[in-house]
Amino acid sequence: SIAFIGGCYLVYRSLQKKNNKDSNTDADLTRIKLYARQYIDWEPDERFRRQVQHALTSNNESELTAMFGSRIAFGTAGLRAKMYGGYAYMNDLVIIQTTQGLIRYIDAQLDATQARKQGVIVGYDGRHHSDRFAQLSLSIFLDSGFKVYWFNRYAATPLIPFGILHLQCCAGIVVTASHNPKLDNGFKVYWNNGAQIIPPHDRGIADAIQQNLKPWNSAYSEIDPYDMSKYRQVSVDVT
Repeated sequence: SIAFIGGCYLVYRSLQKKNNKDSNTDADLTRIKLYARQYIDWEPDERFRRQVQHALTSNNESELTAMFGSRIAFGTAGLRAKMYGGYAYMNDLVIIQTTQGLIRYIDAQLDATQARKQGVIVGYDGRHHSDRFAQLSLSIFLDSGFKVYWFNRYAATPLIPFGILHLQCCAGIVVTASHNPKLDNGFKVYWNNGAQIIPPHDRGIADAIQQNLKPWNSAYSEIDPYDMSKYRQVSVDVT
């Protein structure tokens, strides 16, 4: 009967949708595991690598999806998330990728040679890993030929926009998550006018990050931007 045929068709369509969904889920999980292995290859911090490796080894699909299902979004407030392994969180590799993207965006928007002479100023708050993230970002700028200004201890956020204007820097960064929970951290970017970035800078930086995911230098962790004897002309303590 027509009713029987119609019922069979509905069952068929339901099974087809389920099979398509299972196929898409399998494809997503395969992609996520590829991202996880890539992350382990690129992440310099053993603590974050170990978190991702454990999720892979235990085949913890929900945790892997949380880590790599979507990337932490860069917006007008920069980045802000929990400190943990994976592209969805704040960690050394995400700081490296974000700083590389910011450098490429600066090169595209400003005179690259002049921007390097003007330099950048970087500050951080008292959260766990903030000093580490700031040092990594400074190291990447220094390795890319920028003059860097820094604080030898945590600094209040307004000192960075003030420093940009006072020192005539091309940009500034603050590693902070403001009022977020203590396990979070963040990465705020200020432009050469001393103001926190607004559109379209946020989208431009986000796109540049995606185009510069692989670390340019595997030895960023070994660069000490605070070594005044080595970088006296281009590394300045403004505390």
